[in-house]
Amino acid sequence: MLRRWGKGAALLAVPVLVTAGVAWVARSHTVVELAAWALQPHVLTALVVANLVVLALRLYATFDAYADGARPPAEPVLPRSTWGAIGTTVALVALAIVATAPHAAVGYYAAATEGMIDAVFDEGDREAADLLPDPVPPEEADEVPEPPHDPGEADTSEHGPREDPPGPVEVPPPPQNPWIEADRITIALLGSDAGPGRRGDRIDSLLVATVAPDTGDAAIFSVDRYLADFPLPERLAEVYAAHCPYGPGWEYLNALYRCGHERVPEEFAALYPHADDPAAAAVADVLGELVGIDVPHYAMVDMAGFVGVVDALGGVEMELPEPLRVRMSPATADSDWYTVDLPAGTQVLDGEEAIAFARFRDQDGGDADRMRRQRCLVDSVVARADIGTILLGYPALAGAVGEHVTTSIPLAGLPDLLEVLPRIDHGRLVTIGFGPPDYRGWDHVPDTEAIQTRVRQALTDPDTALAEGATAEAGGAVCR
Repeated sequence: MLRRWGKGAALLAVPVLVTAGVAWVARSHTVVELAAWALQPHVLTALVVANLVVLALRLYATFDAYADGARPPAEPVLPRSTWGAIGTTVALVALAIVATAPHAAVGYYAAATEGMIDAVFDEGDREAADLLPDPVPPEEADEVPEPPHDPGEADTSEHGPREDPPGPVEVPPPPQNPWIEADRITIALLGSDAGPGRRGDRIDSLLVATVAPDTGDAAIFSVDRYLADFPLPERLAEVYAAHCPYGPGWEYLNALYRCGHERVPEEFAALYPHADDPAAAAVADVLGELVGIDVPHYAMVDMAGFVGVVDALGGVEMELPEPLRVRMSPATADSDWYTVDLPAGTQVLDGEEAIAFARFRDQDGGDADRMRRQRCLVDSVVARADIGTILLGYPALAGAVGEHVTTSIPLAGLPDLLEVLPRIDHGRLVTIGFGPPDYRGWDHVPDTEAIQTRVRQALTDPDTALAEGATAEAGGAVCR
């Protein structure tokens, strides 16, 4: 016993206070709220600094205790054998490793998160305020407007006619979470076929996901990638007509992204100045025009990113209605062609199997079945992404997202958006595919009126849409 009570109390106070603070925060907030809070850059920086400070104090306490114990001031230093010195050194190193390990893990997770945020979100190029609902400013909320003067009322004062003062005006408080306060959140989910040996980037999957935060009702609409002569927003029509639909295959919707990247990147950038990926923003704009609702955000992933996300989540459980056998091209440069051979029934698919499930076309169902499988797969991935699974595979997930995902969702809104995800009722998910023969003809021209009518029905009356079988998937677990 070294009897260094003051020093011990001072060194112990820091971890005790940190532990108490963490326990208080954890008790007062949900895991989702904590995860959302931790994604903010200034919070990440503070966590890294605090982590290093606590680590330094723990290492200091370890070595200081050894120094005080090995060399008591009132006693002479006794010689030790070589093996004794080696044993002491090994013990000190082991203690240092044990003390450092949890802090290294925290630092690694923080670095992975910061790398993902830096890669996916570029706050300097976005006007987040234009993309999120505006709360009522506090200084304006307290102001009561002057009542208008009624010219027919008698003048009862030397300063002119006066009215009775109005009663208190009830001003709604500013929303705590603009995403939750919004009537609907809508995002275009785009899957690029970019990969080794492929020329250019075409959009292989075109989906619109929308959720009403107050009810949890959600819908996923998949759009035929081979639509031609599709409706265009006014700002895009002239540029598209002048440059895009020329050449074999270029008239289809899946070529719009490549046109914006290869043929007229400057023009697309001028049309969508606040987008990191103007071509993706243009695709989302066109999808909104087609389905008849505003689609202000996009998230795009390439094949390697999709494989990485599914693998990081530990795979996804899907119901295969029939055996799947398909030869697939590699998603990454260090992979080879591979064959997926799966029996019918419930299967847990890894990343390569999942992308094969999403991309292959059999001769009977064609693109319509492919679109159906993609909708089902998206819902299964979202349902799989609970907080425990995310934390378990977080480093791999952050790497896949950081390298292979682009999005227009502003970083300022990401923490609040995460709080919306648990509200989604996957058992009531409506999914509809807009392809042949019901929604486009042999000429590939979409029936825009029929598409928009179906969307309105699904969003205004999801119970009827579900009851009528407008969805081919129920609960995110079954693909029929």
